[in-house]
Amino acid sequence: MTATAKTEERLGSDRASEAAAGAAGRAVGSTKHTVLLVDHDKAIAEMYREGLQDHGFAVTIVGGVGEALASVATKVPDIAVVTWEMPVRGDELLIALRHDARSKDVPVLMFSNHPVRMMDDALKQRVFEARSAGWLEKVKTTPKELANRIAEVLRDGRTS
Repeated sequence: MTATAKTEERLGSDRASEAAAGAAGRAVGSTKHTVLLVDHDKAIAEMYREGLQDHGFAVTIVGGVGEALASVATKVPDIAVVTWEMPVRGDELLIALRHDARSKDVPVLMFSNHPVRMMDDALKQRVFEARSAGWLEKVKTTPKELANRIAEVLRDGRTS
């Protein structure tokens, strides 16, 4: 199956169940919550953007650490979803966000093609100490599931 077909299949599945799920982005509050989506794979990022927007979120996509930090300097998001696999690992961005006064309390979900159990213990500790709000596997997470997880983190107000 091509990447385009997989994207269409995921989005089609999400749209079919959208009515039952409700608008997760609006369930947390009356205004649109902002999501900073950090992923160097633009096609995947666009798929998730569409799904998150369908669930009421305002989404900004950036392709790496420098762009993410510049974006946060302009507008602090309500939550960030950071891909692990980038030219600079996602945990580096997580730590940089924690050291910036503007974003130190922004919840950050780590997003990866690899399950957390595949990480070595030192990396797990590093992500834990930087207060990640969670770890999601891309291949197992539909845009609807990501929207629901974001809504859950925002509702619970957790950064770790």
